[in-house]
Amino acid sequence: MTPSQAAKSANYRMEQSGSNPLYDGRYDDANPAATIAPPVQLYHPVFARFIDDVNNTALEIPGEVLVATADLMHKASGIYQDEDARKSKIRPALKKALSLDITNLVNDDRTSPDGGIMWTISKPEAALDHTVALAIKEEKRELGEGGCDPSTQASFSVQRYWVQHANNALRALCCCPTFLIAFAGPWISVLGAVFTDKCIPQRLTDFIWMGNGSVFNSHACRRVARVLYSLTRSLHELRRYYTTLPQTGPSTRFFPSPKEFQCPGSSTPVRFEYAEPLERDAGCVAFLCKTKEDNQSIVVKFAESYCSEAHAHLAAKGMAPQLLYCGPIDPSPGAPSYGGLKMIVMEYLEGKTVAQVEQHNLPGDFAVQLKKIIGVLHAGGFVFGDLRPPNIMVSKDKVKLIDFDWAGQMGIAQYPLHLSSRIVWPEGVGPLGKIEKAHDLAMLQALINPV
Repeated sequence: MTPSQAAKSANYRMEQSGSNPLYDGRYDDANPAATIAPPVQLYHPVFARFIDDVNNTALEIPGEVLVATADLMHKASGIYQDEDARKSKIRPALKKALSLDITNLVNDDRTSPDGGIMWTISKPEAALDHTVALAIKEEKRELGEGGCDPSTQASFSVQRYWVQHANNALRALCCCPTFLIAFAGPWISVLGAVFTDKCIPQRLTDFIWMGNGSVFNSHACRRVARVLYSLTRSLHELRRYYTTLPQTGPSTRFFPSPKEFQCPGSSTPVRFEYAEPLERDAGCVAFLCKTKEDNQSIVVKFAESYCSEAHAHLAAKGMAPQLLYCGPIDPSPGAPSYGGLKMIVMEYLEGKTVAQVEQHNLPGDFAVQLKKIIGVLHAGGFVFGDLRPPNIMVSKDKVKLIDFDWAGQMGIAQYPLHLSSRIVWPEGVGPLGKIEKAHDLAMLQALINPV
């Protein structure tokens, strides 16, 4: 079915429970499937920079962009008789605000989004002359018209665009970073999308009101202008990326883009390549990697929070893998912040998690070792919070903790907002509640004395 048909509620629900869903976090309530994926900014820094710019109230916006945005907001406030009348006013105004041309785009199967911002990669030496969509736009006369959300339709449109035969070569080389613009009535939203082994569209802004709702409208105009100017800057960056993309060499399609870290006290970065994700789950953000200089196996993961102090405390006693790095994804000057995401690098352990080992194959002193580890952790003033089989490693009969995302100082560390309802948590555990020593001990007992 076409993207506009697939985006309608009943069809969207069916698509999300099928074999090729959008990994946008939505699912069929009657037939849930995992559709959460890693953040798109991990696959390409252009999205991280866009997010930084949008949130930077000190970003200097050119006067002509402010003027063009004010005109666009005025036109978006109109109530139009039909879509053609609206497009005739909105498209030129949006083009002027972005300082980029918006053209028609027709796929091989004759489906067509409402517009695209295109760029031609011309490399005569490589016999390459290919036009790529930097952005795809979908719009509605009013929000809710047509029976679908334009941001969902744009997501299906980018999926349809990149699976075309003409894009096979480019899709094999990279993750196909693309911006999506969803425009309905006086509302606009910007999304980012990548194509790995799946299509991952993610909303980078909410739907933002663009209408003239007050005689005092300067603040709202500056906010919208900042979004549009940030998008322009990011599209220029994306143009440079596609222009300089190597036509040979390893694909950058399936893994995050960060590929180096710097050990504390060293001035030389350690470069690495991704080998495979450590879990089959679509949302996996932990990877087995190989260092380029000496081909050593390491684990690289990404997290919003991580207690490096608790990890280092146990690692010093051989009760956790050695922690090699925990800090910003890219600490270089001028690099995007990645929304505060951290990169964590640790030694790779040969072995299996307790979740992968049959109970009768655990070391005979498993309970003794685990009790000692938790005792050492608590004695150091830390709590763990998530003492479950996937977070405990058995390596050469030695038990080690491997995940410190929730760990923290006793009396301070809190549980995250989202706790799985499929896990039986100890009494008193709840979203944003304090992680208590008693909770760790209760989970410890459940592990060593399973019912």
